[in-house]
Amino acid sequence: MNDCMDDVNYKTKDFSGFEISPSHPMWMTDTHFIYHMHRNDEGEVLWSKDEIGRHICSPRRLSEICMRFLVSNPIHIARLRLGDVPSDLYPALLTESIFNRELHSVQYLISTWPLPVLDVRNVLPLEDNITYNYLTQPLEGEESLSLTDVFMYGLLCLKKESRLKLINFCGFKNDRKLCRELSRLPFLWYHVEERKSRHFHSILSKHLNISVEKIQKYINKICCIFSNLDPYIPHGEQFGPVTVVFECKVTLEDVPIGLALQYETPFRFACQKVWFEPISEVIMPFTNIGNVVRLRDITHLQITDPLLCTEVKKFNDLLEGLLLLPNLTSLSLPNTIHINVYPNAAHELSQTIRHLPRLQKLNLSACNLKECLDMLLTDLNQHIHFLNLCDCRLSKNDIQFLLQWENLKFLQELNLSRNDLKNLAYLCVDILHQMPDIVCFGISYTSLSDVGLRQIIKKCIECSKLKMITIQTFTPLPIQDIYILLNECAQIASLQKCMFFPDGYAFPGINEAERVQNRHIMLELCLQCLEQLGRSDICLE
Repeated sequence: MNDCMDDVNYKTKDFSGFEISPSHPMWMTDTHFIYHMHRNDEGEVLWSKDEIGRHICSPRRLSEICMRFLVSNPIHIARLRLGDVPSDLYPALLTESIFNRELHSVQYLISTWPLPVLDVRNVLPLEDNITYNYLTQPLEGEESLSLTDVFMYGLLCLKKESRLKLINFCGFKNDRKLCRELSRLPFLWYHVEERKSRHFHSILSKHLNISVEKIQKYINKICCIFSNLDPYIPHGEQFGPVTVVFECKVTLEDVPIGLALQYETPFRFACQKVWFEPISEVIMPFTNIGNVVRLRDITHLQITDPLLCTEVKKFNDLLEGLLLLPNLTSLSLPNTIHINVYPNAAHELSQTIRHLPRLQKLNLSACNLKECLDMLLTDLNQHIHFLNLCDCRLSKNDIQFLLQWENLKFLQELNLSRNDLKNLAYLCVDILHQMPDIVCFGISYTSLSDVGLRQIIKKCIECSKLKMITIQTFTPLPIQDIYILLNECAQIASLQKCMFFPDGYAFPGINEAERVQNRHIMLELCLQCLEQLGRSDICLE
């Protein structure tokens, strides 16, 4: 199923896993030549070869060769004068510098950037494999330097003639290190002699609960990490302010410290998506979030705190803080709301989030909401289109309420997985009938029988927009039952993906390798079955 913090266009997204990235070019560059490529019928990218098997290549364009020559010589690139170079040439030069890993040129181009905005994702080379940690992984042969380090160095060395006002690092949601590294910019800007624990404590204590001793440990850590780079940074330079946009993960101590230090420096942090988790020895009350980021910018928020309901003050701080977020569209509270610990939690949360006019997505996975779903959802008047109730200990009464819920008809994604639905297949069928726009539906690990699953899948055939369904069982079904279910799934015309099999450990075998192998064999048999049914387009997992 989808992550509440992701922006998903349900109309256009292909859930099959067979999507071909349109950004990958049909060539690869090597020095002054480009080697041509093509896609086969399965979408694989292959080398283009002539009739005798030689790779087909052609010279790069003269402009590209000139840019390569320019960025590969730091002396030449440093002679550029801002007024002499067309501003639209800068992005191309930066892309060429990144592709060739010419780090001096990358740093110089960042520090003299002639445009108000730099979107990092847009200047990355098309030919590079943009993995989740593309910016933070150490570059080969560069003494553990990453592209993020080089970008940060360029920002710290920003020239007065640069017009840069905003740099956007969004697009790397799964890279926790990126947010941590960027949060160190304010600290690195300070002169070494100004990095005193008590001075920092006087600033940080306005926003955080943190001790002087903890700050000293942090200072020692950062000074050690950047001992090679720190001597070359022009500390304390006045410029900007420059806004750094990122996906903010307040899950590591560097992040709240950096956020709290920013206003003493030329850097300002902005974010649309924020993740919160408790951090030992560095506590930022949620009501203080408005002191370090602009609240009107936040559209997605995730808070994970299993102990939140044990402290009424922290819970009330959360509710108070939510009311400060007028543009919030996605709220994710996994393993956070537990009515067995604080019985009134569901009601109080409901009375708060009903005042969030833009709310569309709600994730309450792994929360204990038994017998209180009505208390939580009844008063919501927003058109919720994403609801994750996975592993929420839902009872029959909760499922019956969901069937009567007025906003059920607006849902495009509903996850009921890991709740006990053993004797409730008929209610799931009725729920599907009330969701004309459902695209993703999850009922994995719910103890439903093969007969119950078949009833639900038959109803799914009537769901004209359904693209993804999860129907995993705790243990593999007999192969005959699997074939029957696959035959039903194949009749769902719009279906693109089906999560069918449990994890490898659930399969028979004397060791892990044998169990994984048996799962693979079963999967291959089922894929052959789908192919015989004319539905090889369905992604089966």
